Amino acid sequence: MFRLRKTYLVVMLLLALSVFADGLFSAVAARTNADFALFMPALHYAQPTPGINGRVTENGSPAGGVPLDLRFYNGSEWSTKASTTTDANGVFSFTGSPSLGANQRYYVLFLNQDNPNRLYVWGSRDLTSYNGGAAIHIGDFDVANVEMLSPAPGATVGMPATFTWDRRTATPNDSYEFNLYDYDDGAPYFYTAPPLGYVSSYVLGELPPGFSPGVPYVWNMWVYGDEGLESFGISYWLYYVAFSGGGLALTPVQTHTALPQSGSIEALLRK
Repeated sequence: MFRLRKTYLVVMLLLALSVFADGLFSAVAARTNADFALFMPALHYAQPTPGINGRVTENGSPAGGVPLDLRFYNGSEWSTKASTTTDANGVFSFTGSPSLGANQRYYVLFLNQDNPNRLYVWGSRDLTSYNGGAAIHIGDFDVANVEMLSPAPGATVGMPATFTWDRRTATPNDSYEFNLYDYDDGAPYFYTAPPLGYVSSYVLGELPPGFSPGVPYVWNMWVYGDEGLESFGISYWLYYVAFSGGGLALTPVQTHTALPQSGSIEALLRK
């Protein structure tokens, strides 16, 4: 009788443990399913930015409210296909853009008319292939100006002449290009190729071919970003300079007054 009772108790204990384990497993499974259900919306909303997209910063911080144009080349001429502004995070997106055909292109243009703390212009890389409605990242860029330091505007300098500017500290991948040319017609024109790298000065050892002493020229800076020669901006100011030919009392000129006679921003950007 004692052995039967002991066996009975063991069986009942095992049954109780089985019921408890089954209930515990069901509770854990239910909690896991609930947690997974709560997590799923976060996955659902982590979608890529639609359309032709990118991000704009200023000195490394998000630049909201920046006006941008989507420029379109139809095979013979450029036009503005769409315009937008960046959101509070600096993100932009051109949605609903049609597909590109043969010999057609898109690029994103930032054109600054009135803020000397920003570059005068930035042009993104060109898209030469695009399927309408597709999400594609055309690039990120920073619109902080390249501040030109010396020579002072209107200075006359001897040779060799050293030109200096402030490097943009928030974008250490920048590479700079020095430009020197005749303001009236763009000829002669000299620029450093390839770009100089992340430097803050350039020494012009002698006058390039076509340049003459005593004649006023202008200089400015181009800056290339993470995508090499495909994406770049131009400093807000042009500064006059002359070389060993008497003093000149000249003042700085805004870059946008120095567009080519055709008025084409693409000609300025060498597109």
